[in-house]
Amino acid sequence: MKSMASSRMIRKQVYINKYQNEQLKRISQHKKISEAQIIRMAVDQYIKENESAISNPLYGLIGLCKKSKSPSDVAINHDKYLGEINCERKD
Repeated sequence: MKSMASSRMIRKQVYINKYQNEQLKRISQHKKISEAQIIRMAVDQYIKENESAISNPLYGLIGLCKKSKSPSDVAINHDKYLGEINCERKD
């Protein structure tokens, strides 16, 4: 994960609901840090929790093969179907 000091900040505009806004202000005042810093920390935490899901190379297989109708026994006969289908690499 890149540190904020080493990267340029990018402006984003988001909408939050009233409850989120009130809680954000309350936490900001309590912790004596800016609302923006809390949002950045929350984004960092969310990214950290989801990094493995988005960096897993197996997710690259999704959508590689074009087949209009999927058989219902793929979990059992996966080798058979992998040998039969026409796959195109997205390089």
